[in-house]
Amino acid sequence: MPSNNPVLRRAPFDAATPGELAQPMTLNGVISRTLFLLLLVVASAATAWTFILNHPQALSPVTLVGALGGFGCAIFTTFRPRSAMISAPIYSLFQGAVIGGITLYAESRYPGVAFQAVCLTFAVLFALLGLYSFRVIRISQTFQSLIVSATVGIALFYLLNLVLSGLFHMPMDFINGSGTFGILFSLFVVGIAALNLVLDFQFIETGIANRAPKWAEWYAGFSLMVTLIWLYLEILRLLMKLARRR
Repeated sequence: MPSNNPVLRRAPFDAATPGELAQPMTLNGVISRTLFLLLLVVASAATAWTFILNHPQALSPVTLVGALGGFGCAIFTTFRPRSAMISAPIYSLFQGAVIGGITLYAESRYPGVAFQAVCLTFAVLFALLGLYSFRVIRISQTFQSLIVSATVGIALFYLLNLVLSGLFHMPMDFINGSGTFGILFSLFVVGIAALNLVLDFQFIETGIANRAPKWAEWYAGFSLMVTLIWLYLEILRLLMKLARRR
């Protein structure tokens, strides 16, 4: 079954050359690529954390550069999946800077939320991986489409909020605040981000079964990092909202 993940579904495996198909995608390959990208994210985040800690005025510039660079790499990789071997590590470094800056800011205001967010992110990852491996979770084509539609809708909603806040000074406080609706909204977004992990798992399983080319390992690792980073940031945001209510 083809994946409906907005990143993964663009992979043109049908256009793979015979030489590429001679070295197919493997599970071990995906795991090693994903761990490498995760290591880059952690190293970049730690570097950004240390730098901003010593230069507090660099918080906004570092986070902004990381966000813009990561977004550019994500768009490029989505349309040029064969380049993932190069662009995915660059994306991970950029996003690591974003995570380092945002996490430091969150931790300085609400001590302990960073560790909680990391633990919850990996708990969700391994729980869903276990449920998927034992066939407890299986997503139909229709449900995949709903997840993708919700993901795109959330992205557009965030973009609208950014425009209203930046250009018109009209932030959507009902979703950004720590009120009941704001927390429910964050729970919904966390749920959609988590379900995107299942789409990633399904793509990887299908790619291995169909002997997708070797470069698909990097592309799958890239997509997993996109989802994991999104999930982590949304969990961190939710925990910050809950901390404000105490």
